[in-house]
Amino acid sequence: MPQILLIEDDEVLNFVMMKFLRTYEVVLKTDGQEAMSWLREGNTPSLIISDINMPNLSGIEFLKEKNNYEVLKNIPVVILSGFEDEARKSECIRLGASAYALKPIEREHLLSLVESILKK
Repeated sequence: MPQILLIEDDEVLNFVMMKFLRTYEVVLKTDGQEAMSWLREGNTPSLIISDINMPNLSGIEFLKEKNNYEVLKNIPVVILSGFEDEARKSECIRLGASAYALKPIEREHLLSLVESILKK
């Protein structure tokens, strides 16, 4: 079963996302720094879904930090944002994000996105 690292600081959204992703093994971290520590311990999920605005280490900072580790570079990342911002979207894609999606995200859209990325 694919493992997904979910990085999100909003408790309500965490609850909703965990329900959406219930067919996967989901590891939840509430900020980018906590997630990076977990990854540096040798954990390699199949996919990372990260909020863009978080305390301690934002989604963009997380992507930059992730790129410093060769073993982590190929893990696909979906960035979630509450704002449509083409400049931020472009930066995330340039930094290696596989997708940039707007919140609130519908269940079917999220599952379709996850399934298509995991098939690659």
